[in-house]
Amino acid sequence: MNHFWPLKIRTPHLPLGVAVADSLAILESTGTKPFEEMDGKTKIFRVNLPDCQMAVYDQHGVVSSVWYNDPAGRLTSFGKRRKIQLYLERYTLQGKWDLRMSNG
Repeated sequence: MNHFWPLKIRTPHLPLGVAVADSLAILESTGTKPFEEMDGKTKIFRVNLPDCQMAVYDQHGVVSSVWYNDPAGRLTSFGKRRKIQLYLERYTLQGKWDLRMSNG
């Protein structure tokens, strides 16, 4: 059902504005060790799981951005809109959502 109409987000919540070390502990709780990448001068810590991918962007030791590659809701346009709504509800209370032109 989650592929058609997600009722909730199943990925861990990676908060914005917290210490990167705290987010690394959350990423490690998935059972996969995060690996480091560079995007220009920005450090990115990523995990690739069988059912999703997640990454946090490090800005001076603080999480400035979070990236999810979550397949929930992708089978229908209604499901995609629902998933976006769920992620916006998760993040817009503490930050600002910004549609990026390139997500790597």
